[in-house]
Amino acid sequence: MRVPRRLTAPLLALCAAGALAASPGEALSKRDLAYRFFDTAEKCFDKRDLACALEQVRKALLTDPDMLLAEVLLGKVLLEGGNAAGAEAAAERAVTRGVAVEDLAGTLSRAQLLLGKHSQLLADARLAPPQLRGLARRQVLLARAQAQFELGRSDAALAELAQLRAEDPDNLAAALAELPVRLKLGQRREAAAAVERAVRLAPDAADARLAQAQLLQAEGAAVDAQLAALERVLAVDARHLEARLMRAQLLLQQQRWDDLRAELRLLNLDHGQDPRVAYLQALDAGQRGDRAAMTAALRRVTAQIDPQPDGQLRFRPRMLLLAGLAHFALGETDQAKSFLERYRVAQGGGAGATLLAQLYLSQRQTTAGIAALEAALAEQPRQADALNLLGQARLAAGQTEQTVALMREALRSQESPAFYTTLGRALLRQGQTNAAVQAFQGALRKDPLQAEAALALAQALAERGDAASQQRAVAVLAEQLKRQPRQQAVRLQLARLQLGAGQAAAVLPLLEAGLKLDPELHQARLMQAEAERQLGRLDAAAARLLAMVKADQLAVDACLALSALEEGRNRPAEAQALLERALAKSGPQELRPQAAQVEFLLRQRRSGEARAAAKALLVRAPDHVGALLLAARAALADRDATAARPLLVQAGRLADQDVIILAAVGRLQMSAGDASGARFTLDKAVQLQPAQTTLQRLRVEAALLAGDVADAEVRARQLVAQSPKSALGYSLLGQAALARGQTAAAIDAFAQAQRLAPGTENLLRLYAAQVGQVDPARSLGLLEQWLAQRPDDVLVRNALAESLVAHGRWADARRHYERLLQQTGANAVRNNLAEVLLQLKDPGALPLALEALKREPGNAAILDTAGWAHAVQGQHDKALPLLREARLRAPALAAVRYHLASVLAQLGRREEALQELRTALADPQAAFDRPAAQVLLQRLESQR
Repeated sequence: MRVPRRLTAPLLALCAAGALAASPGEALSKRDLAYRFFDTAEKCFDKRDLACALEQVRKALLTDPDMLLAEVLLGKVLLEGGNAAGAEAAAERAVTRGVAVEDLAGTLSRAQLLLGKHSQLLADARLAPPQLRGLARRQVLLARAQAQFELGRSDAALAELAQLRAEDPDNLAAALAELPVRLKLGQRREAAAAVERAVRLAPDAADARLAQAQLLQAEGAAVDAQLAALERVLAVDARHLEARLMRAQLLLQQQRWDDLRAELRLLNLDHGQDPRVAYLQALDAGQRGDRAAMTAALRRVTAQIDPQPDGQLRFRPRMLLLAGLAHFALGETDQAKSFLERYRVAQGGGAGATLLAQLYLSQRQTTAGIAALEAALAEQPRQADALNLLGQARLAAGQTEQTVALMREALRSQESPAFYTTLGRALLRQGQTNAAVQAFQGALRKDPLQAEAALALAQALAERGDAASQQRAVAVLAEQLKRQPRQQAVRLQLARLQLGAGQAAAVLPLLEAGLKLDPELHQARLMQAEAERQLGRLDAAAARLLAMVKADQLAVDACLALSALEEGRNRPAEAQALLERALAKSGPQELRPQAAQVEFLLRQRRSGEARAAAKALLVRAPDHVGALLLAARAALADRDATAARPLLVQAGRLADQDVIILAAVGRLQMSAGDASGARFTLDKAVQLQPAQTTLQRLRVEAALLAGDVADAEVRARQLVAQSPKSALGYSLLGQAALARGQTAAAIDAFAQAQRLAPGTENLLRLYAAQVGQVDPARSLGLLEQWLAQRPDDVLVRNALAESLVAHGRWADARRHYERLLQQTGANAVRNNLAEVLLQLKDPGALPLALEALKREPGNAAILDTAGWAHAVQGQHDKALPLLREARLRAPALAAVRYHLASVLAQLGRREEALQELRTALADPQAAFDRPAAQVLLQRLESQR
């Protein structure tokens, strides 16, 4: 509001009295200068240049503290700038000095509203409508109506507005104020009438046009219609804050990030400190992967809202909501809960409950989240967002069947693409891949631009594993990207699929196009580095990642990727240094660098150090399931199953109803030899998802580990009865038969599983059962026939190579190991090939073994191969330290002791050689060249 041009007579009289109080010459000089400042301030205020207005009006008051016009204007400027407390104080000073209340009624009433003093406003005798007239009365009636509305008294608010409309039928503000009240009461027809009246009164007014857009939003109109309505607002007032904020939110909803960023640049010019603008900037920074900018923007939100008094925020639910969301994104869950609880109380209905549910779910408090959503839906049963979130919550809780039922029921009344997508995810969890694919396709039929459904469909297709499905997944994402080239999430997922399919060359231009659209898409830079690595351009990959670290672009991620790259180049020291650098760059809530360090040490077979690192991680996050699982894995790697078991029990307890984590805990409990613990954990998971085949399989394996073959067989037969065309039941029956020693029955069961679902796992189980039971040529033929049709199956090729070694077919084994090394580059394959070359007396064994040793200097098996390769070439002095190191690292390996004894014997160290030979031969089950060891033992003993 600007200062009224026509002041009341009392105010003019007071101004005159103030001017006459001082000496004539001095008063005239001060008054003229002060009025110049005041006139400039008023012009700035009319232009909405609040900074200029505030500066000039303060100069006016400094020049002439008695200038009441400036005091009145100061209150108005402070109010428009959001300083309600300052505005109220300025208005009260003016009243104390004799300014009539009717000249300050608008400022006082609005300031009290913003300060949350609603009851005081309604009780303030000075602002009682009968005491006022004209503009002041209309302003107060409008403020009272808003106060009544925000106190939850909608009927009283309408009564205030009716009185205002009766006195001033052409009052635009009254028509606009009626809209939210009618919408709150669900009176859509009356709301539309209020908007129609506002537009009729002022067709070119920005606020009237904004009301049209707000009505469209409340009616759930198409986004394009809402955007068109907002364009009409901005055509009148290009800097209209509420219109630009609404437009930004719609652009965010459509994920039109470039358009949103342009909008935010405009908003930042005039309203950079508005917490709503800051929150949108945080969302944008998060999408770009700029964590520092996101955190800074979220801090601006909380800095603006946190200091505000509770009484004031009570009537500003949007601010409560923003503060809750900002604190939540910053990981400050206690503050987030406080704000969101207050938001729910202030706002009523289901919105607060839905947001609280999201907070609970993010903290894996699924039970509390489901309860909050059910409370929201009890008030608004058709609330689509809450229904869909409840489906997601039940899915997270492992309640797959309930999720499927809920989404199918929801789809009967509303064919929402989101419902189809959640249904598809639930079906996928049940193992119903085909039905899940159909659900995702249904979502895309309803809305071809539904990016989430396209991403889920591509994931479902990719998880099938066959080449045709992989190609379909790529095609789905490529088509979606063609429709929405600015959908960067689709672009990134397409790149991931192509990288997984070995199409690295296609990834680079795809991501380059994404970076042209958004230079802040740092995730794309990471993936470009991975593409360079896959193409064998390791220096180029490293250069990209180093540039990211220097520019502080996802620096932690870049350090982690660089570490993996250096580890792949067999530079463990450099890899570890980069992990430490990632840790130094990470924030207090970032656990990835420490977790990556544990994983690195486990891969390097440094189990003691891995346990120490895992322990340090647990100190930082004692109740983090991932940290507990890492600590358990480290203990198992260090051969300390006793220490792993309680960690896994705690992880299982914290997993709550998360089936994926329960399955991981169950697997590790089996590795720890805790059959009863595994059965307990997996029973819990199976109860949550009885149709999940992976869980059923693990539960049977746990029974077998416990020696309860009868239980395993009963469960396997139940699976066969439920799904006679499923291979899983027959595969589990085969495992149970093997446990009973019924090899023929096992072979029949595995053969049936392979017929129903030809695959690598079923084939290898069938082959393993046949070993020693059928002619070797026939069993090896199974593998050879499979590879003839599927030459890229590295698991079958590796099994065939090992079998050929067992049968002494060294030349054939060499051929397959060489192919495997080309396909995988795995160091274990390199070592195995070196062993085969040793058998073939090929001098190439030594350099190959040394290359393997360079990559894994602490691996006992590789130390043994390299040492024996030296020995075969007569280099016993070089062989001895390697074989001694191997024996220290793997004292239970009889082959290592035999090789060491042979070298010791060659070096004339007879007693040491005898000791190693006797220890090796003492284990009747040990697999090594026992006849040669016995010959050597006899020779050495005969030398006494």
